Amino acid sequence: MSSFGDKVAGGAIWMIGFKFVQRFIGIISTVILARLLIPEDFGLVAMAMALYAFVQLIGSFGFDMALIQNQQAERRHYDTAWTLNLFYGFLSAAVLTISAPYLGNFFDEPRVEGIVYAFGVIAVVQGFENIGIVAFRKELNFDKEFWFQVWKKLTAFVVTVTLAFALRSYWALVAGILASRFTGVVLSYWLHPFRPWFGLSGAKDLFSFSGWIVLNNLLGFFRSRGPDFILARVSGAAEVGLYRISKEVSNLPTTELTKPIMRAVFPGYSKVANDPGRLRKAFLDVQGTLALITVPAGLAIVSMADPIVRLVLGAKWLDAIPLIQVIGIYGVVMVLRGTSAAAFMAVGKPYWIGVLTMAEMLVAFPLLMWLLMTNDLAVSLWAFVVAGIVTTPLVAIIYRRLLGVSFRDRFAVMWRPFICGPVVAGALFYIQEKLPSPDNELQSALQLLFLSPAFLLLYSILIVMCWGAMGRPTGPETRTWELLGRLFPRASKAAGWLLRKQPA
Repeated sequence: MSSFGDKVAGGAIWMIGFKFVQRFIGIISTVILARLLIPEDFGLVAMAMALYAFVQLIGSFGFDMALIQNQQAERRHYDTAWTLNLFYGFLSAAVLTISAPYLGNFFDEPRVEGIVYAFGVIAVVQGFENIGIVAFRKELNFDKEFWFQVWKKLTAFVVTVTLAFALRSYWALVAGILASRFTGVVLSYWLHPFRPWFGLSGAKDLFSFSGWIVLNNLLGFFRSRGPDFILARVSGAAEVGLYRISKEVSNLPTTELTKPIMRAVFPGYSKVANDPGRLRKAFLDVQGTLALITVPAGLAIVSMADPIVRLVLGAKWLDAIPLIQVIGIYGVVMVLRGTSAAAFMAVGKPYWIGVLTMAEMLVAFPLLMWLLMTNDLAVSLWAFVVAGIVTTPLVAIIYRRLLGVSFRDRFAVMWRPFICGPVVAGALFYIQEKLPSPDNELQSALQLLFLSPAFLLLYSILIVMCWGAMGRPTGPETRTWELLGRLFPRASKAAGWLLRKQPA
């Protein structure tokens, strides 16, 4: 179990590492391209991308997840998945080709038509990718998955920036996307020996799992974009823009950490899905570790929203501060769900993801519309926090039924972050009240340089104190100290007393 846990933890680290690399390359790329291209170039590609993304979403059958979940998957299943992906690539190209003139007319922008045609080519190229690379995740070889994804991202960066220098045109952005997909196809055959062939004999097995993935993806799309339509109808474009930017900032420490962890733990859960005891232990280990990291990260954004907005977005975005704080609190509430999607898929019950998504929308959307009638946007966004809290008991019931994990089990591994995090966030709010409000970017940066380490130090001290008061039980704190000991061996002796086995 220790070796298995190390593989899953190592996979999470690789995937988090890729997320940081992806973000870093994205930031550098944006800075360069913003100086070489004009806003209109980005807008043209975004118009075409909206249609392309929707077509791809409809065909997101999640065959890779089906193959990972099915530990007895045979060659015919892999061949079927590849064949269906390739078929949908050509189908997507046909749909995009037919739709291109209409989209150009809709936006009254003829240049969009040519971009949509190019996205049709991209869809076909993507369909040829070797399905065998699913084994990277299925066998927990996340180092190979890391390099596969990084090389695709680097290729897109080099091609896009080079052509932007040469062409100063939106076609540089399109070419970068095509280069990334083409590189992915080439690497998929170079890095893995599997050679797919045409076949459909495994379609029934794949669709029995993947049909729910399509529905879940559509529900997830409506949950994510539904507030945009509501705000656009009730409040106008300005409120939509304010909400989108606020959500992007507030979700960084929760969503951006949870997604790569989910990508790593799903294959791990699938490997032990037939052993309830091991699955339960793995699930609780991940839940505790996820809460230990993401709860303080989310609350740090909430408590430091003021200097973050002033430094990153500028004075014209000050109205985003209360929005970031509310959405950040919602993100922390959603940590209570932890890796529910990965767990449900691992045990072959992906429909529960859709049930939870639908339940949340049924509470959040009507409440949001009602609040918007008489309140400002910041107050109205508490609808999502309420929806997250209201649906939490349903999550607890499903966990107990599918995994045999009670609320008490989860509370035992998660209570310390949920107690210590809010206490430290409250302390930072108090400190900021005593400090002068920053008037410029420099003062905001200096305030963050003081508040960030203060938050980390106070949180660490409180966590260690609570952990010690409970007799230092084996859990996420133990694994964190062990990892720190490996990363900083010279300090491991000083922390050695914290790692000694103690009765729970």
